[in-house]
Order: sequence, then structure tokens, then C-alpha cells
Amino acid sequence: DLFSVRSLNEVEFCGACCRLGATSMALRVCLCLLLCVQAAGVTLWFNASAKPASSSSHQVPAGCEKVALLRIQKTGSTTMGEVIMPAMQKKYHQKAEGGVHLDYNMAKKIAPKCMVTMLRDPVERFASEYKMLSGPDAGGMWQDQWDVHNHDLQWLFHMLKKSKDDYIGGMREYLHYKNNPTRNRQALYLLGFKRLLCKGRHCCAVCDKDGGYPAKEYDWDKDHDVLLDRAKKHLLELRAFGVADCYADSVERIAEAVGWDANEAKALSISVWQRKTNHSIPESKEALNLVAHRAAVNATSWTQSLGELHQDLVKEIRSQNRLDWELYQFALSEYERRTGKPCRK
Repeated sequence: DLFSVRSLNEVEFCGACCRLGATSMALRVCLCLLLCVQAAGVTLWFNASAKPASSSSHQVPAGCEKVALLRIQKTGSTTMGEVIMPAMQKKYHQKAEGGVHLDYNMAKKIAPKCMVTMLRDPVERFASEYKMLSGPDAGGMWQDQWDVHNHDLQWLFHMLKKSKDDYIGGMREYLHYKNNPTRNRQALYLLGFKRLLCKGRHCCAVCDKDGGYPAKEYDWDKDHDVLLDRAKKHLLELRAFGVADCYADSVERIAEAVGWDANEAKALSISVWQRKTNHSIPESKEALNLVAHRAAVNATSWTQSLGELHQDLVKEIRSQNRLDWELYQFALSEYERRTGKPCRK
């Protein structure tokens, strides 16, 4: 074949010819080569400053030029918002917001047609949040995006000390403190709420010029049914959602919904999330025992033996976060309905 490309050098020469403005004969040869190369499925870039488009056949759906992560604390949101989303947005030329803890109201302003989120077993999510308070990352909880009101910062200092001196006693106090925004935090974020006053707080500009009191935004007991219905409605409005129990599969589903390569996103989630969870083991035996409650929840077992269950404390956490628990059960059911398979670790 007269016009077949025999080597990469020929292709490079052809591109150079066109860029430099070759003679008419050379240009005709160049164009012939170009037709053959394109027919073979190879793309030539004649503008030295231009960047090749993605070779992926995946197209970003209408409305997903921007993607917003409704980022709930301790649901796998760091992996999604700070690893997976930046990698995917770069590849698909999207704008993605996942670096801070956005609630429903903030996410909807950014990407009303392309919001995503992750949910997690409320007992595990609470235990993970409390563990953070007793660990090296505790300072992050003083940021505005963690929603602790200025009036309660002194209490947070007290809890920091108590979590180290009396882990389980501190956990109970953290659970029942009336001004703690951790209660039904997943529902809180799905409902949307008025963020803290911007003045006087460091990081992360996730705040409101007038200032709210997140822990007092809703009456979880009095308005339980109304709030649960609204949280479910907002969940169903999202472009996609996942559940941390089946994290990699959830990332795959989210990727499909927003136009990413599902296999690539899933592989990235496995490499980061599983490694993180395998090494993120609570320091105290009591915390290990607490997290083991999964076996009593849905008959799935952890790969590690975590000892006996603190049933009384699990019941307290579930009761205090009853709306989150019911929302989580709804999410599991909806996930199975959409995917045709149950969500399991």
C-alpha cells in the first residue's frame, strides 16, 4: 500500500511538514498520509500547543459539566473528593467540587443536575468520627466545615482530652451532647442547613455571612417523619449515590452516571479506599468491638475477627441517630433496586 504508515517517524514527519508549511508536493504527500492514518484510527496533532482530546469514548452527560460531591464526614468522602474526582475531572475536562464538606444547598448551587454522595452505616460513621477526635487529625474538627458552633468549641477541647483518658465514656458523652452536629449528620447534609458564621473560623470558607447553628437546625424527634421523607426525596434527586459498605461498586455506579470510565474509577477506589480501611483500625479494643456490630446488622462478616459486640453502646448510637439509620436502610434498598444486587462489603 503506497500510503500505509510504516513507522512512527513517518507520522512525525508528516505532522512536522504541515506545521512548518511545506512545499505543495510535500503537503500533498502529508495529506495523503493523514487520510491513511485517520482511517486507521490514529489522530495527528498539527498544532504544537494543542492538547490531544481524551481517547476515551465516554462522553460527559448534559448537566455534568460540573460535578458536586455532597460530602458527608466519614463516609469515604476524602477518597472520593480528593483522589477520584480530581483524577476524573482532569481526564474528562469537567469542573468538580469535592474538596470540602458541601451540604445539599451548597452542592445544588454548584451542580444542580450532577450531585453525588456516599452514605455509610451510621454506627460506623459515628465511631469513625469519634476516633478522629482522639487521633492526630483532631485539629480538623475546629474547621468551619465540621459545623461545631463557636459556643461549643470549649466543649470540643474537653472532649479531645476525655477521648484519650476514657475512650468509651467519652464516646457516650460525645454521642449525647445536645449541641453536637454529629447527630443524624447524613440526614443533616442531605436536608441542607445554614452554615456557621464565617467570622473568626479558620478554613474552609464553608460558612454563611449571617451564621447558623447546625446542631439546632432541626428537631429530629418532633419532626422525624417529615425530615426523613425530605431527606429521601433529596437523595433520589441526586445524579447518583453510593454506600461505603460496597465502596468500589458504588464508585463504579457513580462513574457511569457522570460519564467517567467506570473500570478506571473503580480500580482507583480499590487501590485507595481498601488500603486506607485496612490500615485505619481503631486503637482501642473497645472501638474494635464496637465496629464489629456489622455482623449483627445484615449477616455479612468482616474479614478480621473484631471480638465481642458492645450491644448496649451500638443501640445507643443507633437510637440517637434513628433518622440516619432509617435513611441508610432506605439507601441500601434503593441501591439494590437500581443495581439488581445487594450492597455488601
